[in-house]
Amino acid sequence: MATRMTVKGQVTIPKAVRDAAGLAPGDLVEIVNDRGAVRIVRSSREAEYRARIAKLRGSLNLGMSVDAYMDIARGDR
Repeated sequence: MATRMTVKGQVTIPKAVRDAAGLAPGDLVEIVNDRGAVRIVRSSREAEYRARIAKLRGSLNLGMSVDAYMDIARGDR
């Protein structure tokens, strides 16, 4: 199965591959160079990322700055 890289270096992961890997929109993936072969794998940080986003949901604080929210989303706090 082949896919073409865009000028921006982007590629589309074919639907059959996404389905087989259980990937969904918003999932984090890692690009791994494995002795010259490239592998795309689900990020081991996926659960950590989802937990940070869940922490933000429902915690709207009008006194908190956008930067503070972004720090939480990135795991800086």
